[in-house]
Amino acid sequence: MALAALIGVEIYGFSLRNLFAQHIWDEVGLARLARFAGIFLAGAVPILLMVPWSFAGAMVGLVVIGTAVSVGPAAVFAVALFLVASCTLGMWVVGRSERETWESHVLAMLTGMGLYIFLMYLVARLPINYPAVWGCLLAAPVLLDWRNAGRRARQWAGWLGSRELRPWPQRWAAAAFAFVIAMHWLVVLGPEKGADGLAMHLAIAHNISLHHQFTLQPSIFVWSAMPMGADFAYAIVHLMGGEFGVRLLNWAMLILVGLLLYANLRRYVSSAVSLLLATLFATTPLVQALTGSIMVDNMLAVMLLGTLSAVWRFGETGRRGFLFAAMFMGGAAVSIKLGALSFLAIAMPWLVVEVARNWKALRPRAAGVCVLALMAFLLTGAPAYGIAWWKTGNPIFPFKTRKIHSPLLDPTVQFQDN
Repeated sequence: MALAALIGVEIYGFSLRNLFAQHIWDEVGLARLARFAGIFLAGAVPILLMVPWSFAGAMVGLVVIGTAVSVGPAAVFAVALFLVASCTLGMWVVGRSERETWESHVLAMLTGMGLYIFLMYLVARLPINYPAVWGCLLAAPVLLDWRNAGRRARQWAGWLGSRELRPWPQRWAAAAFAFVIAMHWLVVLGPEKGADGLAMHLAIAHNISLHHQFTLQPSIFVWSAMPMGADFAYAIVHLMGGEFGVRLLNWAMLILVGLLLYANLRRYVSSAVSLLLATLFATTPLVQALTGSIMVDNMLAVMLLGTLSAVWRFGETGRRGFLFAAMFMGGAAVSIKLGALSFLAIAMPWLVVEVARNWKALRPRAAGVCVLALMAFLLTGAPAYGIAWWKTGNPIFPFKTRKIHSPLLDPTVQFQDN
């Protein structure tokens, strides 16, 4: 009944809004799509027919080599170092277990990213943001825990090589997902053209790279006191990988969204269906708009989805590491956009339920663990609004200026984020 109701809503929506009449593809775009589809099928079909277990590894190798040749190895290195360092740092929070899964590694990676974003909030306005400095900060956890970092690298290589894809539905679903992700990848290899990317998101990263500190002031650029957690992550990568490092990191966030969607859907449906549903998500025009240009919403989405995934994992395992990971990721999401609070307000009651269910597993210091988890959320989420309050007198500047007056703006002027 529920499925029939949802299908009815979909049919009503399509008939009411005539969504298929939207202008999405240009003629030249369709020609390039057909050409790319031919190239992809020529390479993918023989692999899937004869050696399907090598498909995932072949796609990863193609992307790494193709990106390095197209935009330079610095962008690949910067993103890889940032993700590996984040995973290593985040594993100290999540904690090791006898049977680690790739999903737990992804959640650790997002947790570590949240911690690096928090660190950048603390030092962004200090003249110390040089490539060598951040290179050392990223390399430090990997060098300190090099044995486990190497073991995790071998695990990922093993997971890529063990995707046998024996059933035919799995093969075609994997091919569809790879095809769509590769379409986004080709767009990422071009220069930034988006208005928001050029005027704000790339401008923040470039400003820090140029001056080694964030110099933009809200008295001139009103958005320079807004939450910019994703922009600070981009700035870290930009120091070593430039513009294409930022674009590549934004694309990597889409892949992590797809992986977490797959992992969570896999609880209820088959592997092939999970991959197809993740593929359908990646085909939406909004996803292309947010991935083809430097925006913050892919990172916001993966932090929110990571928060929910960590809550579920905490409920299943009772491991306090997942509780802390959820709070760090939730705080990071709030540091990216204030709107994250509306999603977290829905997720937090479920977290309270899971804490109550696993109260015995958190003993003997269950209350202390909960207080520390709340502090983790505030630690990563509060700096964005504390800095805005310090700079402007309004923690959500430049909005609500009539209710929260700032000396930088005429209170009669209202900003609408349309």
